[in-house]
Amino acid sequence: MCSETFRSETTARMKCYTLFDNLCYTTYVSESKASTTRCLWRKKAMKKAITILITVIVIMALTACSASKEKEKSIFDRIQESSVALMESSDGVKVYVWNMQDLASLSSLQIEEAPLEPADKEEDWLYRITYNPKDKVSNSEEITVSFHRDYIQIGSEFYLAKQGVDYDDILEWAKSKHEYLVKEYGAE
Repeated sequence: MCSETFRSETTARMKCYTLFDNLCYTTYVSESKASTTRCLWRKKAMKKAITILITVIVIMALTACSASKEKEKSIFDRIQESSVALMESSDGVKVYVWNMQDLASLSSLQIEEAPLEPADKEEDWLYRITYNPKDKVSNSEEITVSFHRDYIQIGSEFYLAKQGVDYDDILEWAKSKHEYLVKEYGAE
């Protein structure tokens, strides 16, 4: 709204103000020329909008990057994702397991990684479970769990019974699990 009018001898001029007097430039309107109002609040609002937009883009990019870097899964997580397993005993009796719930209790065994490699040979296992065997599952990671006399080997890592846990109980679990699976699924 124009609040004051100044008349000069040659042209009429009006000093105009807007509702945002402290944020807007004062503009003069002459009868011969129309001028526009340029307000600081528009510039400040635009700067804020650009800053917020850039911030949102950066946050979305960081979120996408962190989501794409999937956390490394543990060996037990990868075992649980298996679709089939082959359990065998050292005497050559093999059984394929298609219901992975039958072997789910493996992750509950009280074992911990061993700091040193055992002295016996890898072939001296008593029971072995091969998850995702290559002859049944293609394009997947084959994971072998071998039960030896004193330790368990999972892949290339070695595990011992936790302190206070009798390793014979773990071997008994493997033996009874093998016997159950042979009865349930039949030997190969």
